[in-house]
Order: sequence, then C-alpha cells, then structure tokens
Amino acid sequence: MNYLTIFLSNYPTWLGYLVTLLVFIGIFSGRFTFARYVALAVDIFWNVFTGGKVGVTISARSEIAAAKGKKWGIYMSKFLDLLDKGHCQKALQGDIDRARIVLTTLTPYDKRNNQ
Repeated sequence: MNYLTIFLSNYPTWLGYLVTLLVFIGIFSGRFTFARYVALAVDIFWNVFTGGKVGVTISARSEIAAAKGKKWGIYMSKFLDLLDKGHCQKALQGDIDRARIVLTTLTPYDKRNNQ
C-alpha cells in the first residue's frame, strides 16, 4: 500500500482531529481569531485542492461561478444562502478585503516599485 492510498483512506479522521484540536486550542487560549483563521485556512485548502486559486475561499469561488452561470456555483450559493443570507457575496468581499490588506502590507517591500 503506497503513502497516497494511506493518506486518502485516513484523511477525514486525522484532518478532523487536527482541525478540532486547533479550534479548541484557539478557543481555550482566548484567541477566537485563531479558530477563525484555522477555518479559513481549511476552506482555502479545499478550494485549492479542488482546482481553485490560492487565497480564495470555496464560497467566493461559488459566487464567481454563479455569476458566470455555472450550475454548481448557483446550487452551492443557494445552499449556503439557506445557512447564512448572502454568505457567498460576503465571502467574496472578505477575500477581496484580505487581498487588499496583503497588498498594502507587502507593497513597500516590492523591489520593483522602489527603483
């Protein structure tokens, strides 16, 4: 049995335990933002794992796909809307806001702009 087979057969168990552990560490250390960042990282990981871009959440990707008329995006957006009204649009705006913060933080260190 190769390592990939072992990983794929066991990932739900160990990944679930890892995420649960990280979230509990975040909650009990009084750092609720830590738990939020772990959830965001898992969301972005699964988006990339399924062919999406780095730094984009599945929800934002669903909103973009729905805007392009793709059925999976429309269904995913409608489903997430049942759980949280306007979730995908809020997620897309959150991704844009995070990207702006990163650009603001990194731009002063860009050697190409400081010539």
